[in-house]
Parts: sequence; C-alpha cells; structure tokens
Amino acid sequence: MSRESQSNILSLLNVLRHGDSFFPSGAVAFSYGLESLSSDGSVNSFEHIEEFIHSQLYGRWAGLDRACLVSAHTACLDQVDIKRLIEIDHIMDAATLPSLLREGSLRAGAAILGVHTKLKTPGVTEYREYILSGNALGHLAVSQGACFSGSGLSVVETEVISAHTLVVGLASAAIRLGIIGHIESQSLISLMGTEIEKIISLPAPEIEEAWCFSPVSDIAVMKHEVSEGRLFSN
Repeated sequence: MSRESQSNILSLLNVLRHGDSFFPSGAVAFSYGLESLSSDGSVNSFEHIEEFIHSQLYGRWAGLDRACLVSAHTACLDQVDIKRLIEIDHIMDAATLPSLLREGSLRAGAAILGVHTKLKTPGVTEYREYILSGNALGHLAVSQGACFSGSGLSVVETEVISAHTLVVGLASAAIRLGIIGHIESQSLISLMGTEIEKIISLPAPEIEEAWCFSPVSDIAVMKHEVSEGRLFSN
C-alpha cells in the first residue's frame, strides 16, 4: 500500500472519529425547537422532520454556523489567532436571538473544548483559558473550527462533520420524540447528505457577511423556554 493510500485512510478514520455520535460533543440534548413544534402538533411526520432539518441546514447552518466554523478553522491554521476567534464568537452571539440557543451553543462548545483539551489538541488550551477567564465566549461552531483545525482536519472535512452531526442530532431528537423510527432516520440522514453536499460545493459566506433566517424554529425555542416537562434543553 502506498503512503498516499495510508494517509487517505488515516484522514478518513479521523473524520469518522470526530463525526461519530460516540464522540462526546455535548450536543445530544438539543432539539433546536423541534420538541416545541412536536408538542403543538406542527411537526408530526417524516415529511415534517425532513422540512425542519432542511430549514436548519439552509436557514441557519449554511449562512451562520458555516461562516463561523470556516473562519475559526482558518484562524487556527498556523497559530491560534485568539483575537479573531473572539470576533467570530461575538458575531455568532449577536446573530443567535433565542437565549436557549445561545446557552446551548456555549454549553456544547465548552463540552467539545473540554474533550480536546484533555486530548491535548494543539491550540485549544489557550482558547479555552480565555473562555474560562471570561474574555471569550466559545460558541459551538467556533469551538468546532478551532478543535478540528488543531486535529489536522481540512476545512471541507470540518464542514462535513459539523453539518452531519447537526443532522444526526436532529434525527436522533425526532426518534426520542416518537416522530420517526430508526429506519426512517437513516433515510433522512441519507437525504440530507445530498443537501450538505450542495451547500458545501458553494463558497462559505465571509464572516462579516454571515446571516441567519430561521424564524419558525427561533419562535419554537422561545416557547420552549417557558414550557414544563422538557426533554431537551432547547
């Protein structure tokens, strides 16, 4: 086997490890408003779940999360640019209106940074120290960009993992809410893989042009904040 083939195998294994639900990313407790929409009957079928995840990919991830993710990855390629990460963090924070989404993003970011600190991923400890001292925020997309860059993942690999884990997380939430079953979830993940490919085939927005438009899920998250007996954090 050639060295190039061995390198490709190791790269693929690295992607699989970080994209695996076994990896403790801390995002399994989030439904992004899906629980609230399920409770009021707005989302109760495979087609509804497909439409919801599609809206999250195109209305939020493609314009905001992806822009922050790619910019953070770039800021950590040679040496960690803390100032730039802080700037990206504040853009992410300002564009995320529901408080539960901001809080969830920060918790998930803290979780992945904590894991990568223990794994001694290059550059992560310095960023995490700024967060712990209150001088940085540590949103999930920014933390993913920093951690995956330090782990040697390319920007495309980073984008694929981020989008894929979002879809898997939402499909898992739909299963726990009793909307779809495991086989349907696999069909859904396959369908969304095609959408992820379409999004990533286009250039990512510049961070200064980041945007987000997901009013239905944002309102659902705000309603979720005052509901009782919640299964998910948002």
